[in-house]
Amino acid sequence: MLEKEFYKKKTSNRATLLIGFALILFLFYYIYRYVLQMNDSGTSPTYADTTFFWNAAKYFILLAILIFCFFDLITENIGKKHITIFAFFISFFIFQNLYAFLYNQSSDFVVVILCLLLSLYLIFAKGMVSLNIIDKIFSFFMHFTIIYEVIQIILYFAIGRLPALGYDTGVITDVRFGGAWDAPNEFSILIAFYIPYVYFKYKGIKRAFYFVLLFAMLLLTWSLTGIAAVLGLCIFAALISLYSKTRNIFAPILLIVYCLAVIGLIFVFNVGHIEEFLLGKLGSINDHLNGWDLSGLSALNFLGIIPDMEFSETSFVLLLRRGGFLQVIVFYAIGIASVFWSGLVAKSIDDAKARRIFRSMQWYQIAFLLASLNLPFVYSFSNLGIFAIFLGIIYRYYSAVFPQKKSLRNETCLLKAPKNIIT
Repeated sequence: MLEKEFYKKKTSNRATLLIGFALILFLFYYIYRYVLQMNDSGTSPTYADTTFFWNAAKYFILLAILIFCFFDLITENIGKKHITIFAFFISFFIFQNLYAFLYNQSSDFVVVILCLLLSLYLIFAKGMVSLNIIDKIFSFFMHFTIIYEVIQIILYFAIGRLPALGYDTGVITDVRFGGAWDAPNEFSILIAFYIPYVYFKYKGIKRAFYFVLLFAMLLLTWSLTGIAAVLGLCIFAALISLYSKTRNIFAPILLIVYCLAVIGLIFVFNVGHIEEFLLGKLGSINDHLNGWDLSGLSALNFLGIIPDMEFSETSFVLLLRRGGFLQVIVFYAIGIASVFWSGLVAKSIDDAKARRIFRSMQWYQIAFLLASLNLPFVYSFSNLGIFAIFLGIIYRYYSAVFPQKKSLRNETCLLKAPKNIIT
């Protein structure tokens, strides 16, 4: 176990400030959707298309943050220890998407480039991001989005106000709530972060209360991909707990019982509705399956020399079409490595708050990678942005904890940030 003193180092940490702003951007930017009723008129009967200003503003804000990141780096003496294979893979991924952008000028590539530059910044930054700040931001957003969605639900039943993906058919499964993001598929993956977060932060009735809220919000997304990814993780955690020495083996099992109870109640009281819901999803399922069709691609497409811009519902196929096999391998390699490293760090630390954050980041990354096989999350601004920040944070902590164990006491920053940053 690592010394607690290691997590109480204080230092001036610009990385914490910059990444904190970026995380706030990814978590809170889309709150305008429900308020202004702007998203995509093609998928909503009541919303208008997002204006150019709202589409472009997030890129300029993130670019401004990255400019500050750049000036932060040029004032430091970057040593050879930062030039690693992991940094090389992320750089390759960025340049591959830069090449594809020059070839096609799609905004999707801008999302990837800007988000992954945050990962690269974190690898080279002098200071490490304070986990205390990460904890505060995610805690605030959890309560904010719960209140936000409760208001949405109240307004729906009171005056019939619909969210972005909602249709006034009188059937609850035709109204999909997506938290403060007003994006059910994307938001369902974020819930994966909060399951272990709530489990390790609260106890007793308070823990059960948040579990009920989170799973109710997950269910109301009506996202089969998100629900499958999160429940799959819960089931896996429950099975692992049964064969471990942990004393808290019942909590994961209770999660599964609760989920099955909700599904069972819906099934018992309205079997016809369940059948109707599944039949309504068949069209979407067929679209996802058709997205795996790779016919018509040439050798130059597979090599990433000529990006193919045909849309697919799956991130895996989109990465393959737009950057070739090597891009697919690199992306999932860095993702899987990060999942593995976060687990190792979580096992090696004795600070409860830090362990909670690493477990939560691990769950989010697993859910992201699993769901990306069925949805285009790799080009989703908020989802990929959070994923990219986690990549950088996990790598820096892992590289500090394991390869340089003898010099731990010389590492900078960690759980607690300086007062000027906390304020």
